[in-house]
Amino acid sequence: MKKEQRGHRRIPLRIPARISGIGSNRRKFSHSVFLENASTRGAYFQLPLELDIGSEMVVTVTPPIEEGKGAAELKFKAEVARKEKITGKLFGYGLEFRERFKLTEMRR
Repeated sequence: MKKEQRGHRRIPLRIPARISGIGSNRRKFSHSVFLENASTRGAYFQLPLELDIGSEMVVTVTPPIEEGKGAAELKFKAEVARKEKITGKLFGYGLEFRERFKLTEMRR
């Protein structure tokens, strides 16, 4: 079994998120994905689009809305630190967060 090389423990989860940035083809992209695990320094997701190591993006997470409360968004910049080909055109990406997230309240 391969030893975990990350310095921060990853927590398995499944959180919907939107990622946007510039792809390997130098075209803008924006996709809905699921963050499949996360730590204080990064996260993992899969995407049917090839990105380069070092590609920068913005990750937006919109937590579920509690009844009677306003919605909020968590936004943060990230960079592709690891890439693996899963199958065909599907790739898995390890992201490294480049900043602390920003919390934005959304109007109802």
